[in-house]
Amino acid sequence: MRKGSSTHTGLQGPQVAEQDFLSNKRKGKKPRHTEITNPAEHDAVSFWDTRAKVEHWARQFPEAVGRYVAELHIPADAPLRLVQEGDPGHWNAYDYGDPAVFLAYVRAVHPVRPAPQTSQTPEE
Repeated sequence: MRKGSSTHTGLQGPQVAEQDFLSNKRKGKKPRHTEITNPAEHDAVSFWDTRAKVEHWARQFPEAVGRYVAELHIPADAPLRLVQEGDPGHWNAYDYGDPAVFLAYVRAVHPVRPAPQTSQTPEE
């Protein structure tokens, strides 16, 4: 993913707000997981390259990721830096200043879809 393309992030509710684009540091949360080994990540905002990837994590961790997915288009001249870190398809936004900058980039908000049904052959 690069500037000038679509990206996705989790939201707690169906309405987008500035607090949806606060880093854990700006939320006053202690560093956790990779934020401990990579302190800069504590002040980043997470994005994924597909809606399906956000939904995967949202179904597992709805309180942390959210129950909705925002689709954003980040323009090539956006005042921020995107870095691929962690899982494939996961990106962190750095140096974005005011979190309100993201509000203008939101194109759609979708509820998290249920997990896809897998076809399993019943055991005989």
